[in-house]
Amino acid sequence: MRVLYVTNKPIYPTVDGGTVAMENFLECLLKQKVEVKHLFLHTPKHPIVPDAYPSRVNNLIHPEGVYVNTKVTLWGAFYYLFKNGSYNIRRFRSVRMADLIKSTLRKDHFDCVILDSLYVTLYTDIIRSNFDGTIYLRTHNIEHKIWSNLAINTKNQLKKLYLHKLAYDLKSYENRAIN
Repeated sequence: MRVLYVTNKPIYPTVDGGTVAMENFLECLLKQKVEVKHLFLHTPKHPIVPDAYPSRVNNLIHPEGVYVNTKVTLWGAFYYLFKNGSYNIRRFRSVRMADLIKSTLRKDHFDCVILDSLYVTLYTDIIRSNFDGTIYLRTHNIEHKIWSNLAINTKNQLKKLYLHKLAYDLKSYENRAIN
């Protein structure tokens, strides 16, 4: 079985709960002798660290990453205040990543694609237009609930309103992505 595994950050180094969960999942795939091709985004928060992937894993999955600047900007935050769509998700959009996914799917055969995070579901249309198989979504959290809790626990009323909007937009996106 051949799997294209797409993540919103490098798995290594394992620096947080998300990367630990991704590592555990990847190890389960590898123990089952699944052939894995790993594509990932690297960001200011989760930069690529040279030689962080253990050589055994690196040689099996041949990871490829694309940089995307996910930093929150005042203009971006303001723009999405008045626009439909999730600013949280939009920050992970990359033409280079879309091109990498498309070229990988055209070059190799895969039995399925696994998207490990809501934040990479924005590439579903690219995948669907280049792949007829099953796409699986593996999520670690219900993202809109995290943002809703942030809003509830924020004292600043303007920030509270903005966080509620982000949570609402994210909930709408999550529902569409899952369906």
